[in-house]
Amino acid sequence: MKITDLKVWVTSPEPGGRSFVFLRIDTDEGISGIGEATSSGGGGSLIVGKMLEFLKSSTVEQDFRETLLGENPEHIDRIWHKLYRRFTGGGGAGGFVTTMLSGVDIALWDIKGKSCGKPIYEILGGPYTGRD
Repeated sequence: MKITDLKVWVTSPEPGGRSFVFLRIDTDEGISGIGEATSSGGGGSLIVGKMLEFLKSSTVEQDFRETLLGENPEHIDRIWHKLYRRFTGGGGAGGFVTTMLSGVDIALWDIKGKSCGKPIYEILGGPYTGRD
């Protein structure tokens, strides 16, 4: 299975209200994963949305797309570390980078769950309420 596309939606349900970022990662096997990469207020979600769009459409010589498109979505940790290194090569990670990574991570786990026919909570250790 290979990642074939990344789609990004930056929404603002209420005029002048908070923005939210959603993304979908598509695969060549027809399985898609949905993630959310919403940042805190102050326009942070707009920046994260632009980072995700850049991840998809960059045409610079050292192309950021090589870290996502064409990858096996089941290699979640490998992809996470490639993206982390790509966006933090000059120093530490900021909130925008980790917010972007969390949205991609959620979408990849969604793909993994769908490909296994199990809910993600089962793959990550089963149900737990904290009262058991």
